[in-house]
Amino acid sequence: MHSSHRNRRCWKVQNFLPFPLINPNRYHATLDESINLKVLPSLKDKSGTSLLAEFLRIWTNYKAMLKCLGGFFLYLDKKCTDQKRSAPLKEIAFSCFQNGVCNDLLPKIFDAALLLISQDRREEPIDRSLLQGLSNFFVENDGPKKGTYYHMFEEKLLTDTSSCYARIASEWLHSYSSADYILKVERCLNDEKGRLSQFLYPSSVEKLLQVVHLKLIGEMTSQLIEKQKAENNLNSTRYQELLSRCANLNIG
Repeated sequence: MHSSHRNRRCWKVQNFLPFPLINPNRYHATLDESINLKVLPSLKDKSGTSLLAEFLRIWTNYKAMLKCLGGFFLYLDKKCTDQKRSAPLKEIAFSCFQNGVCNDLLPKIFDAALLLISQDRREEPIDRSLLQGLSNFFVENDGPKKGTYYHMFEEKLLTDTSSCYARIASEWLHSYSSADYILKVERCLNDEKGRLSQFLYPSSVEKLLQVVHLKLIGEMTSQLIEKQKAENNLNSTRYQELLSRCANLNIG
């Protein structure tokens, strides 16, 4: 009796809703069509900040659309679909967006985010909410697990950060005294921590700060000592003081 009652309710819903919304395959096709006709053309010719802003705007609108229809989808998921054979409709919707939008555009989106971070490091004005929005997108889709969007971005950011601070270390070594160099590194680590903490997981922030520390201090200590010797005719005690100061520059 219960099964018969459920079937009657499903029949009513199926006759009330348009067919593409009640069949997972047609639902998938409808979303794909919407992405191809509306989403991709609006992103096609964009790059940098404009691409990132438009991508996040579209993702927000996409989620809003799903939320508006969520009551219908949830009812169908629970009452009218065979859960053993049909993926939840939310899962289908996210998969459509990932396959239709992200897989092709993700490299350009990563580049846009890296450019923003680079500009921020140069103290140029940027919209940090774009980086926070991108981080939220990663979390909503798959979190920080290995092989996910977040993990892919973290790997690219680690590589970019390593190259960036290798160049900075060389520039600072030639432009500043050894004492000023240490002061700049201290400030840099604090600034980098504050910057990264706004849009990355704590574990990612720690990895990146370790890279910054390695490039600015770990790989430069001997050159800093030589520079200090040339500047001050460094004695043994002063030599040990500088070594200790370099070692105590931490990422906390």
